[in-house]
Amino acid sequence: VAAKRRKYRPRAQIIVYYLTIDETKRLARLLQYSAYYRKIGLDEEKARIVRSFTLGIEKLYIATNMLGLRLNATGV
Repeated sequence: VAAKRRKYRPRAQIIVYYLTIDETKRLARLLQYSAYYRKIGLDEEKARIVRSFTLGIEKLYIATNMLGLRLNATGV
């Protein structure tokens, strides 16, 4: 993650995908970044997280493939 942030500078947005929810939550806690997974919350919370990413507010997410599915569904 550090190497990618150096390569793409602070403006870049990075998503680190993991296969399991447990791995996703663990790495998010370790790196102190947001996590996104199927059971993260209600639809409103999921929409807020996606908006935060698409608007460039959050620069890094640790996620399962559910984030990619949500981004595809919103047309981003």
